[in-house]
Amino acid sequence: LTDEEARTEGLRCVQCTAICDKCVEVCPNRANYAFTMQPVRRTLPLLGGGNGNVEVIGTEEFRIDQHRQILHVDDFCNECDNCQTFCVHHGKPYADKPRLFLDRALFALEHGNAYHFEGRTIRRRERGEDSSLTMENESVVYEDACVRVTLTRDWQIRGIATTVPFEGTRSLRPAAEMAVL
Repeated sequence: LTDEEARTEGLRCVQCTAICDKCVEVCPNRANYAFTMQPVRRTLPLLGGGNGNVEVIGTEEFRIDQHRQILHVDDFCNECDNCQTFCVHHGKPYADKPRLFLDRALFALEHGNAYHFEGRTIRRRERGEDSSLTMENESVVYEDACVRVTLTRDWQIRGIATTVPFEGTRSLRPAAEMAVL
């Protein structure tokens, strides 16, 4: 190879690692979809609860640097394992990537890594716990088992309430992840 060919070959290899999409290509059911997005960096409020109250006790960083993402539509998947077989990162795209359920009944049967859209609301189930994010005109409403938080579109808290008293902290990271989808 010439120096130019080596540089081109190296660039191609780097792009293959960064933008693989192999799981999209090899899925016989077309259950995996690639999408592009702008990288996201947000400072999220961190919530603390105790004695039936909830308040902002700090912040945490939320980042997604990779502009290309994969979404798995679980309704189309028969778990043939093809995407796992060809995954250059030794992953299981049908299980690891965000799993979108088009059918509400199928979503209801899942324990974790499950998402379902209903109009302006995205529902999530993780470790058996449900949460939702609703995009309203000028605000975003996040609800989980313990809190209901109304935020501005730039993630500033407008209102916060406990639905069930809790001790400790609650992260808004699940809300930020739902907003990306």
